[in-house]
Amino acid sequence: MNLLLDLLRSRRIRQFTEALPDCLDVFARGLRAGQPLGEALGLVASHASGIAREEFLRCRDEHRVGLPLNEALSGMADRIATPEARFIAVATSLQSETGGNLVETLENLAVLLRDRRNLRKKAAALSAETRVSAMILSALPFGIGTILFVLNPSYLKPLIDDPRGHVMTLAGLISLSLGLYSMYKLSRIDV
Repeated sequence: MNLLLDLLRSRRIRQFTEALPDCLDVFARGLRAGQPLGEALGLVASHASGIAREEFLRCRDEHRVGLPLNEALSGMADRIATPEARFIAVATSLQSETGGNLVETLENLAVLLRDRRNLRKKAAALSAETRVSAMILSALPFGIGTILFVLNPSYLKPLIDDPRGHVMTLAGLISLSLGLYSMYKLSRIDV
């Protein structure tokens, strides 16, 4: 059950992260057109879908009842718990404390988030070769073992019957697991 909930949560967060740069662009355009913050947040919600719509509607409602924009966006960042949502909260908080152009801040943040998404996709593409190699190398011993067992069952019999064969099989599985783990760690790039 927890695995299912984790998968649904990660899918929900991924949808929000994908929609976020476009939401920030709509928000900035609404502010640039002279709309108040609450109306610009409503504009974002009307153009967004899924979790982005829900979160920006909630921010709009919180702002309408008197919560400052930076606190409403900080609440969204706490609920979503991604670096991208935290970027928005920190940027708007700094902008409200130091002053400056909120529209420019939002536009720059949208560009930054798009660049970050593109870099993440590029890293995944570059590490795909390592992941495919790991899958092939992990399947190879089992495939060859199956072929050998079909062609000559007595050839692998010592691995099953002899205690030394058990030790060798266990050592092989441990080595394979360690190799796969190290390949997984090498192919994983955090952006």
